[in-house]
Amino acid sequence: MEQKKTIQERIQTAAIEEFLKKGLDAASMESIAKLSGVSKRTLYKYFSNKDSIFDSIITLLLNAFSESEHLQYSDNSSIEAQIENIIKIKIELITNEDYIKMTKLVLSELL
Repeated sequence: MEQKKTIQERIQTAAIEEFLKKGLDAASMESIAKLSGVSKRTLYKYFSNKDSIFDSIITLLLNAFSESEHLQYSDNSSIEAQIENIIKIKIELITNEDYIKMTKLVLSELL
């Protein structure tokens, strides 16, 4: 069962789609509001401009990648099992559709 997205998550998802389609410069707050199903007033309640949405997407990307960095060695499990677990977590992350979209967006804007 899919979790219901928060308003902020819906805005970020819509912004990713809009930025991928039009680029950051050509995207509009109005289009992002329409795609996310919120009013422009609500959109501006969460984000002051496109750059702040883009910054939040970069933060999501960095947080997602560094989530497993807090893993620590455990004497209760073999090193092989622990390494396999870390690899599994990283593979799940980098093959996740949302992560791929965020990565494409950030890379395209940086280039």
